[in-house]
Amino acid sequence: MSDKNTLLIDGETQGIDFSIQKNSEQGFENFKLLLDATVTKLKSVFFASIGLLVFGGLWSLLSVYTKNELPTPTATLKVLFEMIADPFYDYDLTIRESDYNYSVR
Repeated sequence: MSDKNTLLIDGETQGIDFSIQKNSEQGFENFKLLLDATVTKLKSVFFASIGLLVFGGLWSLLSVYTKNELPTPTATLKVLFEMIADPFYDYDLTIRESDYNYSVR
């Protein structure tokens, strides 16, 4: 009786091992697909970063060549961040109101 139970347990173990092996192969394929997609996205980010660095470098060189008549990328980014931080701030409201002539003639 113990021999029969032992054989039955071995048979169940082999079935479990086979299903785990099949799932691990499928998991490996899924991992491979995920890894390929990640590498593709990282390549895109890498090449976009290289493009931005080249563009910024050329812009800086052009700014130096024009003796800062063209603003540098860092100066432009500072102004951009100020504008994004407070987009609806009106700096010259009082001056603008006094410029208009409201009298009817």
